[in-house]
Parts: sequence; structure tokens; C-alpha cells
Amino acid sequence: MNKFYITTPIYYINDVPHIGHCYTTIAADIVCRYKRLCGFEARFVTGTDEHGAKMEAAAKAHGESAQEFVDKMSQTFSQAWRILNISYTDFVRTTDPRHIASVNEIVNILYKKDLIYKSKYEGLYCVGCEKYLSEKDLDENGNCPYHKTKPVVQSEENYFFRLSNFTQEILNKILNGEIKIEPEERKNEIVGKIKLGLDDISVSRAALEWGIPLPFDKSQTLYVWIDALISYLTGIGYSDDKELFNAFWPCDIHLMAKDILWFHAVIWPALLMGADLKLPKTIYSHGFFTIEQNKMSKSLGNVISPDDLVNKFGVDATRYLTVTLIPFGPDGDISWQGLISKYNSDLANNLGNLEARVLRLAEQNFDSVLAQTEQDLSLAQKTADLLNASFFGEMESLHLHKAAESLQKAITLINQQIEKDAPWNLAKTDKAALAKCLWSYLQAADIIAICLIAFMPETSQKIWSLNGANGSINEAAQKYFKDKKIVAQEFSPAGAQLSKSQILFPRIKA
Repeated sequence: MNKFYITTPIYYINDVPHIGHCYTTIAADIVCRYKRLCGFEARFVTGTDEHGAKMEAAAKAHGESAQEFVDKMSQTFSQAWRILNISYTDFVRTTDPRHIASVNEIVNILYKKDLIYKSKYEGLYCVGCEKYLSEKDLDENGNCPYHKTKPVVQSEENYFFRLSNFTQEILNKILNGEIKIEPEERKNEIVGKIKLGLDDISVSRAALEWGIPLPFDKSQTLYVWIDALISYLTGIGYSDDKELFNAFWPCDIHLMAKDILWFHAVIWPALLMGADLKLPKTIYSHGFFTIEQNKMSKSLGNVISPDDLVNKFGVDATRYLTVTLIPFGPDGDISWQGLISKYNSDLANNLGNLEARVLRLAEQNFDSVLAQTEQDLSLAQKTADLLNASFFGEMESLHLHKAAESLQKAITLINQQIEKDAPWNLAKTDKAALAKCLWSYLQAADIIAICLIAFMPETSQKIWSLNGANGSINEAAQKYFKDKKIVAQEFSPAGAQLSKSQILFPRIKA
């Protein structure tokens, strides 16, 4: 079986999860579920980044020890992913002994190869980023571009990684596609910065207690970002299951927001090359989003949590809306009004209405039994053709919003056919024709359910069951996804017991 490995960042847990974390994690889960349906054995790693000065400060602010604080905060993330039905295969905590073992092994390799050395350094340090910045990293006001604060001058004797040794090799690998960075504009940004030259980077701190001590100098603590990147190795067994590691490394997709692309596109490949490990295949960076045109901020009271979303829309609708409201990749704006509008249009009015009206007609006219009839697969085939033309290609390209658009077009196609047939009139004049129509609608709706699995796993199974479809929906999907082609067939057989009509997605008032 083909292997597939995808990661989210391991999230920094100085605060609770919000919609930004959900955005990346749900997207990764959709891609992973899709790959499983395509026949891949897929691994999905997420987790929590638990070391560093900000974590130590946050723990003190809460009157807790660092370990108590990270134990509590890590739980809020793992619980959020359980609520959102995230199908990860490993949740890495950087305080785990197995992760510390991975870190020690990698760092020792780099040190023995003289790629880590000790030196005194004075530079501009951003507390928010927990990293040193060069003058060219600052904005026009001399501030960190992400935190809008002036970095402080720090001087201490640290250990450094010879990043400069890898300048030309990293540039060549990006340009020839060996390191694939998407979207294209982000690749161009990285290339432009590399061409300005790479400096060696500090990889340790002398005055920080909450972190992993360097294995060769316990007086120094490993820089939090080096620690965090190595989690991608930990999650597939680098320290404790080399057979698993060898089967799944290199990673197929590292998925993240654009603010941490530099670490993943430059520093991470250099560390891997230094440790003689293969490079990740794709580094995909999505954009930032604002909330109703404002940066998400506690002080503004506009932080949206996973619980807020699920309480409003339910689990599956939250999954769908989070990754489809704005294009996946560029920056965008999210608003409650936009979420509600898309929920009502895509889910309540389009998908939910399709199911409700078909099942209601079957209930009213055939006691919810799919009558024996002439089998006409023309509508199902049109639905399949529409999806075959775009759905699979968009999923492969991580254009999740476009894949969802193709699903909505297919649902609209079926609803338009229902309007054209006016089956509520046939109920009065021609029950045989009505039975034929209902059979054809259900076969087309079953195809929709199959293609919804990755986005809305519970809803897709529910539709499959409501429609009296035969067999496993996952097996039906695997049959078609493997070849990236759906062929219309009878999924809901004549004589099947259908469920009574119900409202899958109650409309929400704005």
C-alpha cells in the first residue's frame, strides 16, 4: 500500500485553541481522509509545542509550574481535535520523553559533524517570535513584522547552527523543485530572501530553564523552534520505531500558516540535510485571515474558539465552513455573518433541502420504500461527470474550497432536475414516473455523500443510511477514488427501506 504523511505545526500553547488552529488542522484532516479513500496508508501528526520563554512566563502568570501549565493547555488542544473529529495518528508533545530522545539524537549528529558550534553573539531578539532577527527582517519602523514590537538587543554565548553552509544547496533544491513550496508566490518570497544570504543561527539559550538541555552542554537549552521542528520525526517513530519511520519519511505535506514558512522552507531542510535525512516533498503555506476585517485579538473580543463554532453549527458543518468560506491559500476575512450565510446557502438550502424533499416524497407516496421502477442513471452520470471533471484535481492540489464548490454545483444540478421534473405533480398523476424520478435522485445523492466523506464524515454516513444505500460508504468511495473516477451505479436499490424526511441543517437566522 502506498504511504502518505501529513503534518500540521505543533501548536504553541501559551493560549487556548482558536479558529486559526482549527483552519490548519481541519484542512490537514480532510486531505488525510481523502488520501485514505484513495488507497493510501496515511499518517497524520499534530501536537503541542511546550517549551520556551513565553511558556514559562504564561505559567507564572497563571500561578502554576511550567509542567502543570503545559499539561493543562495541551489537553485543551487534544480535546478540541476530538470534538472536531480529527483523525490524527499521533499527537506529539515536546515534553514527551520519546520526543526528547529524537531531539538529542538529531542534535548530537549535527554537533559531531561540526554543524553546531559555540560562539558569542549580540543581536536583535524578538520575544514574541522567540528568535533573533536581522535588520532585513524588520518592517519600516524597525519592528518585528508579526508582533509590531521592537526587538531587544541581547548578548550571550550560545551554540550556533551553520545555516550559511547550506545557502546554495537549499536555493538549488527550491528552484529545481526538490523542495516544493506552495503557493508559488510564497516560494518566490523565500527564494528572494535566500538570495540575500543566510546567516548562521543561534540554536540555544543560556538563561532559559524550561526547555531541552543540549546533550553535550547541559548549561544550555535548545532553542524552541529547533525542538519543535524535530517533532515531525518523533511523530512517525524516529526515536522508538525506526521501521515506521523508514516507511513514512519523508513527509508528503507540511501544512502551516505563512508566518512560520521560513522555519519550514529553509531552516528545517538545512537541519535534515545536516543529519543526512531526506527532505519533505511539499511545504504548503496558507494565508492569514482577519475576523470581520480586524486581527483576531482578546482585547477586541473577536477570538472564535472551536466550541463557539461547534455550538453554532455542529461538528460537520464547522469542518466544512472553516475551510471553504475563504480560498485555501491566500489571506482572507472570516465573519459570523459570512459563516451563517454559507451555512444556509450550501448546507441548509442546497444539500439539506435535497435530502429532505426526496425523502419526503418517498415517505408520502411509497411509505419510505424505494419502489421497483425502470432504472435511469442519466442524472447520476451527469453528477459523476461534473465531479470527475474537477473534484479530484482540486483535492490533489489542496484547493479545498474549489473541491467544495464542485460538490455544490453537483448538488445544484440534482436540485435543478427536481425542479424540472416537478415530482410533487407526478405524485397526483403518475406514480410510476415518480418512482423512476426518486430512484434517480437517490443514486445521484449517494454520489454526493461519497464525495463528502473527507469534509463531513458523519453527515456523509448519515445520508448514505437515510438513502438506504447498500454496503459501506467508505468501500464505495475507495472503489472510485483509487482511479479518480466515479461511474454511476445503483447504490440505493429498489425495495430499500428509506428513512423518514428530516432536517439535516436547520436554517440559522443571521
